[in-house]
Amino acid sequence: MNGIHIEAYVLEKQLKSRSAPVMLHVEGGVPFQGRFMELLTERAKSTILKFPGYTVLGPEGSSVCEVSVPFEETPSATINSIVKEMKRLQSLAPLVEDTIATCKAEMGQDSDSDSDSDSDDDMDWLIKQRQARSQNPLSSKCPGQ
Repeated sequence: MNGIHIEAYVLEKQLKSRSAPVMLHVEGGVPFQGRFMELLTERAKSTILKFPGYTVLGPEGSSVCEVSVPFEETPSATINSIVKEMKRLQSLAPLVEDTIATCKAEMGQDSDSDSDSDSDDDMDWLIKQRQARSQNPLSSKCPGQ
């Protein structure tokens, strides 16, 4: 996936460590990735540091912040813990949206333009997912659901 998104995954390393990362991630395909990372880290750092267990990784790299979610006793409980952290990151959506608008304005782009870029498509997807999850936190398609 390209763009700006909330990311969680479980691969072999996570199975061995029995924990999964949850992060706010900005792919290199975002034309203003560096500036976005700089601005969002500055704007959200004090809020993120109040989130239990979170590490601020930005402005370097491609993840603004991350938390390691320990596996629970059951897969369902683990999914609920991961969803809880994803919802916590969703609380940053107004800052993310404002930062995107600032970056686009700095680049001379209209933040409301109907661009066909992958970044805009992914942001539209993220907003729709956020709206859907506010109604049902397990509405996103997770393997095994």
